[in-house]
Amino acid sequence: MVLAAALAPACASLAALLTTAAPAAAIVDGTDATHAPRSVVALRVDLGDGRGGICAAVLVRDPRSGKIGAVTSAVCATAPGQRTPLPAAGLTVLAGSPSVTRATAIPVTGLTVPAGWAWGDGAPERPVQAWAVVRIPQTRGLSAMAIAAAPRPHQRVIQMGWGALHPTDTTQPDMLQQLPGRVIATSNCATAFAAADEFCVGSHTGSGIFRGDAGAPGLVYERGGWAVAGLVSRTTAETTGADLGPAVFTTLDVYRDAIYAAIRGDGSATPTAAPAAASATAAGGPSTTADAGPGGWALAG
Repeated sequence: MVLAAALAPACASLAALLTTAAPAAAIVDGTDATHAPRSVVALRVDLGDGRGGICAAVLVRDPRSGKIGAVTSAVCATAPGQRTPLPAAGLTVLAGSPSVTRATAIPVTGLTVPAGWAWGDGAPERPVQAWAVVRIPQTRGLSAMAIAAAPRPHQRVIQMGWGALHPTDTTQPDMLQQLPGRVIATSNCATAFAAADEFCVGSHTGSGIFRGDAGAPGLVYERGGWAVAGLVSRTTAETTGADLGPAVFTTLDVYRDAIYAAIRGDGSATPTAAPAAASATAAGGPSTTADAGPGGWALAG
């Protein structure tokens, strides 16, 4: 069975979350991330007709151009079950504060979704490519985070996101939440069809990323600072029906060059996966890109 078929309930769940404006990111039994890196931002998704939700993202800088873009899950940049990018006008980056209501709204000028993104069709044999780059005006005061090397087994990972604090409560917290976890064997995420371009994170009993979560970054501490190792794609709970379970993260190091190219707006960028098991299938042609007109913006505070 391929991941797309197994996650049909999850896709429906995401659609329901967006339809009801419930949180798209949900950390259960976490704590307020009042001192979170400012590069962790919220992404407001508006599908129109009153449908919408919140995802998480992280700001990353392209070393060649110096431009900053927001990296999130492909789930957050495409309509449920769709492969093409959402209109840029339907997305807004909320930056500058771990509090959604205090953050500054920054318009999106364009976004890129890997051409190979297909809601997990063919996983785990094929890489899932569950990432997207949201381009924004080069706002003064933005803070970017480095992409970490692929995480090691048992490495500590801090998960961050906005969303429900309990599996049965859809109330969305205003404050960013954080939860410690560790990299565990991908065999623990076998029910979620974890692929070669992904890693698995487990948390203590009674806590975890809630099903329906997307885009929440997994941060690791390296070289004296925080770096982003991956973004939540899905959880094992989505395929088992449980309330909580280990989370599957897209390994951003695998797509480092493609992410940088997307931040630059290079439409010819072809995402490739470094692991041998994924390299033959990840180069699925040019990324799909949608653009809006340029603009300027200034971060408040």
